Order: sequence, then C-alpha cells, then structure tokens
Amino acid sequence: MQSTRKLSLLFFCLLSLSLACLSTTEPFVTYPADTPTPIQATVKAMSSPSPVPSPTGRGNLCAIISADEALHMRTQASATSQVLAFMERGEVVTLISSTNAEWWLIKRGDLVGYARAKYLEKSEC
Repeated sequence: MQSTRKLSLLFFCLLSLSLACLSTTEPFVTYPADTPTPIQATVKAMSSPSPVPSPTGRGNLCAIISADEALHMRTQASATSQVLAFMERGEVVTLISSTNAEWWLIKRGDLVGYARAKYLEKSEC
C-alpha cells in the first residue's frame, strides 16, 4: 500500500511537471490580451489556407466537380485517407491549391480537403 502511494505521488508530480512545461510555450514574453501569440497566429494561418487568385484578377479560382456521379473530399492527398464529404457532379468548390497534379486542395463550406484533380475543372468564382 505504501509503495502504491509513493508511485501515485511520483506519477502525479511527473505529470504535473510535464503539463507545466508543455503549457508554457514562451515563459518570458507577455502579449496584450487582444494580440495572438506567434504560435496562435501560425496555427490560424495554417488552418485557413488562402484560395488561389484568378489569373484575370477578378476573384478567386473555383473548381467544378466533373465526376460521373460523386467525388470524395479527403483529409490527405491519398485514396486511402479519411473521406470528409461526398460532392456531386456540377458542384462548385473553392480551389486553394492545384500545385499537385493528381490531388487539388479545395474548400467546400467550412471543410478543407483534397480531391482528385482529374475530376475537377478550374473555373472563375
């Protein structure tokens, strides 16, 4: 019983130290309440990719689903990754990146994911 208490206390102390270390990202820098830290700004920028600007400068580029029936939006550029949504032929999505020849990064509503490029056609939004 005594050794179990000591192990529990030791585990608690180690866990407390680990969490304290992890929660302190920049211990000697303070920011005003309305200013995001560099880490917060980076996370926000990474989670909200910018759409591809149109070559004509009239807005962003979109893509039209040209698959015969439906097209999967996936979490990664892989046919085995998790499916986020099913998109129907003729549906219009925002094109974020078309640098990968096989998989384009697209946005549909609040979802951002990948779809096979061969089933998408670029268009003006």
